[in-house]
Amino acid sequence: QSISRGVNRRKQPAMKRTDNPNINTRNYWNSLYNGKEERTKYVDEQTKDVNRFQAALDVVSEGDKVVDMGCGVGLFTKLVKHTFPECEVWGTDIS
Repeated sequence: QSISRGVNRRKQPAMKRTDNPNINTRNYWNSLYNGKEERTKYVDEQTKDVNRFQAALDVVSEGDKVVDMGCGVGLFTKLVKHTFPECEVWGTDIS
């Protein structure tokens, strides 16, 4: 039996291609933040408050598989990998 039985499923529109070969590169992110300086400032501001990551990091153990959904620029993803080098760590974001 299917769990989704009786659920009205609407067909979702297909994702649009951007034809931007520069997506998810340093140049792409720098352009979103109006240059390297603004991006660096954003990353610095986010890393000041590492306590927000600590609760999640407390439940990770060496060798775990971790998926960071909505990872942004990957701050938590990098923290997990740095703290637990044997973990398999994946990060994904809408962009």
